[in-house]
Amino acid sequence: MSPAGAPSPRPRRDDAEGKAGRGRGGLGLFLLAGAVPLALVAWLVFMPDSQREALEARLPTGWGGRALEAGAAFLVMLLLARVALPAFRGSVQGLQRATAAMGARRGFLRVVLYPVELLVNLVLVVVQVLYVVDMLSIVAAGLWMLLAAIRIMKPGLWVDVLPPLGS
Repeated sequence: MSPAGAPSPRPRRDDAEGKAGRGRGGLGLFLLAGAVPLALVAWLVFMPDSQREALEARLPTGWGGRALEAGAAFLVMLLLARVALPAFRGSVQGLQRATAAMGARRGFLRVVLYPVELLVNLVLVVVQVLYVVDMLSIVAAGLWMLLAAIRIMKPGLWVDVLPPLGS
């Protein structure tokens, strides 16, 4: 209890809790961590046919190649879920906080910051679209892993759905 007339002391926040609330400057890192897996997938999709065929030729044949394919699908899904998804979520939260802080300004400063607020909102929309693409990529990698695992047991099943790699 504080003596009469003296202000009561403010309750102290835990250091870990205070640092988590004040973290700044990580937006670029979040965007980079989220964009790297998508850039890797784009690189693999747009790879020239000669390089893709050379990569496929290096894969082992038989059940080993199919197991490698299922493992690769699992790693892609894990990477997207553990790295990219939290990165996009953190970016969205940071951009929403920045938008709210700019929207809370009044008067001349609000007018001056309006173009920056528009730019932040544009980046926010782009990040949200990439967040949805990342979630859909996780689902696609999960289906790829499931089909590859089924093909380990039944090699000739669904050849049209999932082209044979290393078969």
